[in-house]
Amino acid sequence: MGAGDLTQRTICHKAWDKGEEVVIRELDYKETASLTAIAAEDISAIDMEDKNKRKALKVGDMNMGRTQLATLEMSIVSWTLTRKDKVMKLNPANIASLKGWVGDYIMEEIDKFNPDLDEDFPGGIGTDTQGQGQVSAGNGNGDSGK
Repeated sequence: MGAGDLTQRTICHKAWDKGEEVVIRELDYKETASLTAIAAEDISAIDMEDKNKRKALKVGDMNMGRTQLATLEMSIVSWTLTRKDKVMKLNPANIASLKGWVGDYIMEEIDKFNPDLDEDFPGGIGTDTQGQGQVSAGNGNGDSGK
């Protein structure tokens, strides 16, 4: 694999309906840098004039929602997730409307697939969903994805 080749992975959660899956991909350097910039904006938006806030600043104080949504939008290649028995169109609005545990599971898998994200964002930018899914490596050229 050359330096410019990014790989993809297909994931599925045991609670999803049969055939539902999501294809995610590795993020490149430029994309991880833009996620770092989004997180930095969130940090600087905190009122740093407040001495108590400055002392108690933690990663959890940031609004990581913007960073997570941007990560999902960049990383998801395709999906076969359904709503009312129809495959949902892959777009930013539908990504934002995912159930919390679904978005958290996808973020966990993206974090595993892109370990540099955990280095850029202390504590990672996803959440732990207790390893409820299955992952298959591949080129992701299939038509499926959830």
